[in-house]
Amino acid sequence: MHGARLVVLSSAALALLVGTSSAQHAGHAPPPPEATTSGKIPITSRSPEAIAHFLEARALQEALTPHEAHLHYARALALDPAFALAAYGLGATAPTPRAAREHLAHAASLAAAGSEGERLLIRALQARLDEGPAAWGAVAESLVALHPGDERAQWMLGSARSAQGQYAAAIRSYRRALAIAPTFALAWNSIGYAERNAGNAVAAEDAFRQYIALVPDDPNPYDSYGELLLTLGRFDEAISQYGRAQAIDPIFPGSFVGIASAHALAGRHLEARAEAMRYLEGARDAHERRAALNTLALVEADEGDAEAALAAITRMQAVAASEGDTASMVQDILLQGELHVLFGRLDEAEAAFRDADLLAAGSSLSPTQQVEVGAVTHYGRALVALERGAADLVAAAVVALGATDGSVSRARELKGRLALRDAAFARAVGELEAADGSDPMVLVLQARAHRGQGHEAVARRIEASVLGIHRLLDWPLVRARIALGQPPR
Repeated sequence: MHGARLVVLSSAALALLVGTSSAQHAGHAPPPPEATTSGKIPITSRSPEAIAHFLEARALQEALTPHEAHLHYARALALDPAFALAAYGLGATAPTPRAAREHLAHAASLAAAGSEGERLLIRALQARLDEGPAAWGAVAESLVALHPGDERAQWMLGSARSAQGQYAAAIRSYRRALAIAPTFALAWNSIGYAERNAGNAVAAEDAFRQYIALVPDDPNPYDSYGELLLTLGRFDEAISQYGRAQAIDPIFPGSFVGIASAHALAGRHLEARAEAMRYLEGARDAHERRAALNTLALVEADEGDAEAALAAITRMQAVAASEGDTASMVQDILLQGELHVLFGRLDEAEAAFRDADLLAAGSSLSPTQQVEVGAVTHYGRALVALERGAADLVAAAVVALGATDGSVSRARELKGRLALRDAAFARAVGELEAADGSDPMVLVLQARAHRGQGHEAVARRIEASVLGIHRLLDWPLVRARIALGQPPR
């Protein structure tokens, strides 16, 4: 979901958050003060063999292969049950959000025997999961202040800045990491994405080529370069790079998503669907099964097949249920509700939002997640009310969302939708331009408002910009493409 949403991370996303240390420290006594202020973040373990498994896991994780990394972290913890960073690594590569939080809680319980740097690492990932990028960044700043010479600490701060949209600051941190460790390949990957997100395609391409040059036998550099090419609309070149990743690792998850997205964006939904099914057939855990089904649902929805898309999401929910993953179950129900609205099934949408509220209320979701579920259901119910002409219910949702951190832009979007309904097009433009401009659906609404004012050329230009958005298929993009009737089924 876009805008107000659950704080739920996939294991692939979690793999990007790890900032584990580069130095080893045997024994459970904290290192001396001089080591914690100028050197690397220690790795506190009694077992050299456990540390070896940890380092192997970290290398696999930084190569964006969290499934394999998870196995080595588990081995490290088995060899040393007091190894806090091994439990942290299990959390960072866990296949479900519930498992991630359980492992992180375990890591926190073990961290007292380690160093302050290790405790900050664990705290940073907890903040990222439950408090958002700003809190994550604050912890990362403390980590860098304690260990300015640790490349992974610098990289973690860059990742937090990037999550906040502060791309120039993020790139500075990534380059500090490379100044410390010129062969730290993951920093080039992060620079590539930050440059791409900042609109610097040439610099992004150079960064990904640097990444490939450092680790040519890893699949992820080709996958990342493929994603940039997809963003640029160079679909067949993107598929070629994704193919290079799969030639190295035939079950590399990201490349399935990339190939399916490239085919779908090029209007080749049959090929996109086949790639999603290949991903599902090779899935090794709950995360990969859900990611494959999500990819399939996106392809089906993008082609306009509501029934097939909703069926795939129902299967996603079943996977989450089998894992006891309530957060993902709630997320799936909310997604179904938004799709029902989009396809004009208002009774079904209303039922979905009610079910999501009930499931969340009876769960162990964090207070932050509970608030975000409420924000999404307020928004969803407002969309239903708009379709039914119940302006008073929409106005109430606007008030509720306006009082919720992170949901103000959704409130402005709803006010813009109300203005559109009332044919107050100038007011609609003002409200929608204050909404989330990164959401393609908001751009679609802006086009409608401009068309209502008689600004046909502006409306067409905005719609063309939406159809020219090329990125890995996601729900905000697919919703906008459906709303524009593209591509035709």
